Amino acid sequence: MSIPKFENKIIYTLGIMNEFHVTTSVAKKRMIALAPLGISILFTIAAKFISWLSEFFTIGLFLCVLSLGFFLFVIYKTDKAIRTSYKKSVKDNEGNESKITTRFFEDTIEVSNIVSGGVTIYNYENITCLKKARHIIILMCDDNRAVLLSKKGFSVGDYDRFIPFMETIIKNNKANGSTSESEV
Repeated sequence: MSIPKFENKIIYTLGIMNEFHVTTSVAKKRMIALAPLGISILFTIAAKFISWLSEFFTIGLFLCVLSLGFFLFVIYKTDKAIRTSYKKSVKDNEGNESKITTRFFEDTIEVSNIVSGGVTIYNYENITCLKKARHIIILMCDDNRAVLLSKKGFSVGDYDRFIPFMETIIKNNKANGSTSESEV
């Protein structure tokens, strides 16, 4: 087998799973849920200070409470979904957190779960975008799957060389029409 250009090791802890979900989808859901609350607050303030809207002040307060409740519900549901995803991952690995080693070869990316023994192979053409979070790097694939890497988990290569390497691949994929997303 050939020598990888990069190798990265990560353990899927609850914190890592939370960071992944917040970076990808949860943040969007929470922002959408926050919008009605912001609108309700502005409406209530307007009703308090604009005389012809004063009769709607009580409705504005009710909308604020309702919107806050909706926002808190979305936070609860998204946090529960993250915990459920983590518990499923641990259960699938016979009670252990997933220990993932990702190797970047000349033409392919090999993702190995050390605990379960499962291996997934990706072609570089499958990578649509790269997202950087606080502790992790997320490589999004064209089939809505993701490869998670630890910023400090490089055992071959390093973070500072990896980012330009992947950005070049994604840029080339876009130029060749291999990707549909616009984030890098």
